[in-house]
Amino acid sequence: MRCLTYDFSDCSIIVTGSTRGIGWEIARELMIFGARVGVTGRDSDRLAQITLEAEKNGWKCSTCRADMRKAEDIAAMTDQFAREFGRIDGLVNNAGMNIMQSIGSLTPEAIQEVVQVNLLAPMLVTNAVVPYMKRQRGGSIVNIASLSSVTGFYEHAAYCASKEGLLGFTNATASELGRYGIRINSVGPTVVLTELGKEIWDADKQKRERMKSFIPLGRFVKPEEVASTVLFLLSDGASMISGDFILIDGGYMSGKGI
Repeated sequence: MRCLTYDFSDCSIIVTGSTRGIGWEIARELMIFGARVGVTGRDSDRLAQITLEAEKNGWKCSTCRADMRKAEDIAAMTDQFAREFGRIDGLVNNAGMNIMQSIGSLTPEAIQEVVQVNLLAPMLVTNAVVPYMKRQRGGSIVNIASLSSVTGFYEHAAYCASKEGLLGFTNATASELGRYGIRINSVGPTVVLTELGKEIWDADKQKRERMKSFIPLGRFVKPEEVASTVLFLLSDGASMISGDFILIDGGYMSGKGI
């Protein structure tokens, strides 16, 4: 049963990495509830499709092709949305990636790319939108961290380090920006059944079932379940929540001692 409703009709919100997967689900639900949404990604064709879909459904949407590995793209993206929207009320730092390598075989290039997208980009995007939020005396930021922020996984060294770093950034930023009415939180999903997630985990049934066995609820996360948590944190319903980390893990961490 899913009985959620919000009114984001006066809000302008940027969602990075939002052409597919979790990011698209978040952006889509925000638009359904009336928000003006800045959709970003590297796939120009997909961005064009999203523009057409938004027009067809009467959604308020602006798109920007941006590579989160490039500081100049981040600056240009923020400037574009600020000009078009006139204000920035919310930000979802969703763009992320992983390059799986074993310790002893980590390459500097892989480490740099993973950390750039998963940690440095959210820091840079947040830094770029905060001046607008300060002038408005308010705003909400949600970082898409991970279950990997609080526990380790095989061949995920760079990924885990980047996602744990995101929690440190969340805490420091919440402490600094609260006086301006700006809130920042993080969420930590376990395996999410996006199209890519299904493809990866369906390829190895034994690995999939083993991972599920560690989750008390016995299943992986649906993209809309991540979106529901993010929308709550962006909304006034979470007006006194800042600096927090919410796990969306079906109880995985609660059973670590079993």
